[in-house]
Amino acid sequence: MFSFDAQYRKLLGKIGFLALRTKQDKQGEIIFSALAETAPENNAPVIGLAMLDMAKGDNIQAIGRLEKQAALTKEKDDMVQAYMGMALYFDKQMNRAEKTLQEVVDNGSDVEAIKLAQTLLNEMKTG
Repeated sequence: MFSFDAQYRKLLGKIGFLALRTKQDKQGEIIFSALAETAPENNAPVIGLAMLDMAKGDNIQAIGRLEKQAALTKEKDDMVQAYMGMALYFDKQMNRAEKTLQEVVDNGSDVEAIKLAQTLLNEMKTG
């Protein structure tokens, strides 16, 4: 297995998210897949791949990917849970989405994940 230094993984992650923002999905997928392979404990590549799944309308794939990643860690990761809530929301699993997102808002410590979860909850309510 090829090993990346942490600073290069972080840089590649930023490039992967930039690829997503500029609709270069294939390049983003290649980057995130490589990062997920070299650092399976890192959540960012899995979130990036889940975002690609959601962009393609494959919310079930995104949910499965995020559930698998969540199972790898002992503690819940707020950002993984926030994106899980997003995928559930997009898949119209409203009860599960609301419960997952509310859990992040009520018990999370990652400020960005809490903001994302609250924004999604607000969207669900105003619809």
